[in-house]
Amino acid sequence: MNHQHQNTAIEALECSGRIFTQVVMRIERSRTKRNRWHAALHGALTVGAVAGIIPAVTYLIQEATQSGFVQYASLVGSDGSYAVANWKELLWSMAESMPILETALVLAILLVLINSVHYVLQYIRAQNPGARIEVRRPHAVA
Repeated sequence: MNHQHQNTAIEALECSGRIFTQVVMRIERSRTKRNRWHAALHGALTVGAVAGIIPAVTYLIQEATQSGFVQYASLVGSDGSYAVANWKELLWSMAESMPILETALVLAILLVLINSVHYVLQYIRAQNPGARIEVRRPHAVA
């Protein structure tokens, strides 16, 4: 009787071990599927941010030129003595003419781009744990 009880206990452990393995495998598949969806979403966001940054920067430059911000900024670079002598007025003029909404738009798109690229690279590293992603600089031509 004692021997039969031990066999039943061992069979129960083996059965629970198989169930445990199946549960762990199902959780792992679910995580992998979720990570793939997140990577696809962030990949699409990266493409959208890259496509959106060019028109946003173009619009920012256009508005900065139209508002007079570029003229004030060029004054700082061209005539430093005037900029130092009248720095308060120059800064107020630059602040008033700065295209805030367009600048915020460009910064928001850059934030989305950086975050999305970070997540996609994180996913790639998780899929290839031994691989290293290196950015190589081109050699300077002498």
